[in-house]
Amino acid sequence: MYKRWIMILSLAATIPLLTVCNKSSDSAAPSATPQSPSVSTSGGAWWDKVDFSKKVQMTFASTNSPGFGAELLRDKAIKLISERSRGAIEIEEVFNGALGNEQSSVAQCMEGALELCGIGIGTISKYSPYLDVSQMPFLINSYELEAKVLQLKEFKALVEKANADLRDVRIITIGGDYRIRHFATIQKPIKTMSDIKGLKIRSIGNPVIDEALKIVGANPVNITYIDLYSALQNKIIDGEEINTSSISMQKHYEVVNYMSEIGLYPFISGVVMNTKIIESLPGGYFDLIQECFIEADKEYMEKTIYEFDKQMRQDCIDHGVGFNVIEDKAAWLEAMAPLYQRKMAESPLYASFIKAVQDLY
Repeated sequence: MYKRWIMILSLAATIPLLTVCNKSSDSAAPSATPQSPSVSTSGGAWWDKVDFSKKVQMTFASTNSPGFGAELLRDKAIKLISERSRGAIEIEEVFNGALGNEQSSVAQCMEGALELCGIGIGTISKYSPYLDVSQMPFLINSYELEAKVLQLKEFKALVEKANADLRDVRIITIGGDYRIRHFATIQKPIKTMSDIKGLKIRSIGNPVIDEALKIVGANPVNITYIDLYSALQNKIIDGEEINTSSISMQKHYEVVNYMSEIGLYPFISGVVMNTKIIESLPGGYFDLIQECFIEADKEYMEKTIYEFDKQMRQDCIDHGVGFNVIEDKAAWLEAMAPLYQRKMAESPLYASFIKAVQDLY
């Protein structure tokens, strides 16, 4: 299904790679944040050899509820940190946006008022564009593929470029997914590309996704998340690009009737930490914090995400949402070819990343 699309993009990619490889903005640059201290790992668990005599208390801020997908992995990581540091590192979790929305939390973290907070790629985009390419339409369309993408050196290069732009905070891990996005509609399911033509579809405001919706004939409407339920209820819009967890946990099943699955893009999230706080920690402390988050990310993408997605999907079905799989995916992919060509022409980093993802198909 993807082969014809990949051939089209591969041919288009050769010119962008040749013409933009000399751009100074994408030359390799050192990270703007400090490296974590090294700790010997020989002879058993390395953290057993760390001097955890100094007690450290931190706060982790999230806009989500405790049981919401990625918060499961963060809770796991924080428990591991406490256990392995023998109680020296205690991180208090604050949920439901009690300390402000995501952008506000990141701003507080940049100022040092918060030590850690959860962050989605949409918020990262306000400071750096580099991770936006991971949300190219239909590029990453399954959790199996996403888990592999997160380990690509091309993806890690994009994370380091984003870190250089973020400066006052560092992405210490990225890999918690809020669920892959699909189309939810009120009046009829989307079975083919013709079914979406003319529909007003709420999007998160990602310019690439807005353009993709226009390409297939939909009318993207940017509505804040807090106003989304009422917009669906009052039929101001015909549907939304959304994930099963939001349909379930935000009770969108009360206002939408169909979920048409196509794998539009993943809603990847991460954790950022204030760089000055990283620098101030005793040796081994930051290593442990980062390693525990990375370990929890891995478990989440290999196991937990499937269990949670199954649970959320069943809840939607139990509340009357009809599911279908969009079958004519090849047509949607071909329609995106010009969009991909333009994105790949912007930077050799983007072109390399897209090619690396396609090689995993």
